[in-house]
Formats: sequence, C-alpha cells, structure tokens
Amino acid sequence: MDTITAPYFIIGPAEKGKSTVRRKLCEATGLKGGSCSDVIYTLWSLVSGTSEGILRAIPKSESRPTLVALGDWLTGGKPDADGYRDPVQSWRQNFPHDLVVGDHSLLVGSKLPLPNPAFLVQFLWLNGVRVIDGIRREDELACSYPPLEWVGARPVVVRVDDPRKPNVEGDNFSIREIWTDFDLVNDGTVEDLDPKIKNLQEYYAFMRTE
Repeated sequence: MDTITAPYFIIGPAEKGKSTVRRKLCEATGLKGGSCSDVIYTLWSLVSGTSEGILRAIPKSESRPTLVALGDWLTGGKPDADGYRDPVQSWRQNFPHDLVVGDHSLLVGSKLPLPNPAFLVQFLWLNGVRVIDGIRREDELACSYPPLEWVGARPVVVRVDDPRKPNVEGDNFSIREIWTDFDLVNDGTVEDLDPKIKNLQEYYAFMRTE
C-alpha cells in the first residue's frame, strides 16, 4: 500500500448531502476535508476586498450564480457543448465582471497557476485536503487524475444523492455516472450515514490494496 494518502472525491448534484458526508468521513478517518467552494470563496474575497465571512453569509440561493461563474473562471471558462475548454492566457480571461466588482490583477504574478480545469482540486490537495467535495465537471476529474495517479494517489470518486430532494435550479453539476467508484444514497437521518461511511472506508481500503 502506498504511503501517500489518496483523496476521496465527493461528487453529486447540489444540496444532496455532500458536505455532510464529507464531514462524517473526516470524523471517521481523521483526514482533512474541504470543498471546491472554499477555494472560490477565498479568491472571491481576495479580488473583491470583501471579507469571506460576509460572502459566506449570503444565502446560497442568492450567491449560487456568482459562485458558478467564479468556479467557471477558475477552471478555465464555461465549457462548450462537448465539455471542452480552451487554455486561458491570463487571469482577466473569463472573469465575471457582470457579477463581481473586483481586481483580478491581484493574482497576476502570484505563485498560483493560471485558471485550468484542475485548479480547484490542485489548490485543495496542495493545502493538505484529502476529502474533497464540490467538483462539478468531468474535465476537472480528467485533469486531476493523472498527477495524482502518478504519485500513487488515485482518487476514489464517491457520488452522493438524496432521492427525496429535487434538483436545484442553476446547478451546473454535469459528471456522468461512469466516473463513480462508490454510490452513497443519502436517504435517511444523519445517523443513518454511519454504516454507509464505514462501507465506504472498507471500499477505499480495498481499492488501495488492488
């Protein structure tokens, strides 16, 4: 078994329980958890000059269009109909000026890579996060896999769904089932997640010994 801890990628439609699953999994494993939206809030705060606390206090129903637009900016722009994004040439490219009043030039000359599909995952990984939720698009997975596999840290992709809840309008989640390693159905109480988290850990351990 490799000494490098491979990450869990927690994916799925909006408001289906991904963050709850991430927190429960972190409690069970002791691993550091985080969301792609954490990165978006951090950089939104930086470029807008507004505290992250104030931004996070905005109801998700109101902030979602801005979070989606900023997420698209940081991952290389909104994909075309085939899910393809051209490489960007600068931080200015694709910045959502219509939604955010901010100074993206603050990132010019930083040690951060230019926006690209793996940006959010890479930011979290390099900050020690090993349970990651909030990946929205297939190319984010496709571009994150090779460097992680190369160091022996193949991600385990966990799809969370709650059949009791309708899909959220404006949700940009678009990852097909073929990427899923483990389906976790969140159809009970928070306590009902405990045995499912245990099953997930057992699956993860099995995958790491294959």
